[in-house]
Amino acid sequence: MAQLGVNVDKTGASILAKDVAWLSARWARVVAAPDHVMDQLAFVRALTQHGIKVLLCFDQDAYRTFGDPAESYTWRQAASWGKAVYRGLIHALEPTNEPDGEGHESSAEPIECVNGKIQVHRETWGADITLVGVGSVSGQASYYENVRTDLLDALSIHPYAQWTPESLNEMLDRHAALGLPLWVTEVGLDAEDERQAEFLTWTLETIKQRSDVQMCTWFCAHHYGLWGMVRADGSWRSTAEAFRRVAESGEPEPTVTVKAIDVSSHQPKNLTNIIAQH
Repeated sequence: MAQLGVNVDKTGASILAKDVAWLSARWARVVAAPDHVMDQLAFVRALTQHGIKVLLCFDQDAYRTFGDPAESYTWRQAASWGKAVYRGLIHALEPTNEPDGEGHESSAEPIECVNGKIQVHRETWGADITLVGVGSVSGQASYYENVRTDLLDALSIHPYAQWTPESLNEMLDRHAALGLPLWVTEVGLDAEDERQAEFLTWTLETIKQRSDVQMCTWFCAHHYGLWGMVRADGSWRSTAEAFRRVAESGEPEPTVTVKAIDVSSHQPKNLTNIIAQH
């Protein structure tokens, strides 16, 4: 059974770690924020102190902080910075986000860049991190034919626009046939409360029942228009209670194996210097 979690904003500006814990989320997916690293570190540390595992994602904007996102030098800078700053705090890493670009044309990347980022993060972290990828959004399992899946611990996918349990299961089946565990790192719907809560309930119940999906992070928990669980005034939408009900219905087996960490002992050395150097 899949462990459930949520996508959250980069620094916890519109949702606190204790609120994520109230949702009974076991995972939080956070996009790396090199330009707001101190605020993000405080948020990530708070999440882990509430017993929530953290998946860190590098999107194109995160890479741009270090240079041209199409250049290998940039990937290496980002990877070395990520390990120096987040080692001991994050439980898994996603080196790309929606590189197949469906629906987000600006995020489309050449396959050489996708594989280069996977390889650089694997070389940088070694076996110290659970590496998942690539956050594909096209729904096409064939996309992975040219991806360095041999360097990944799991496939991460974004099964948007699946309007029935049957179509969702069919899409997941196609990706599961590739032979790696599945992580659904984004799925969601921008809709009014009742429709969104209904969609969330059957989607997460369908995913949670599958033995080949290890985790799923709903998009999203923070305030983000009609996508989020939080309104502009900070109050919960009904989707939040729906998520909590599904998350607490039965206890999923601990199917996700990640490196054990001691959060209390994490203290990046010379963090100011690390940030300045990158």
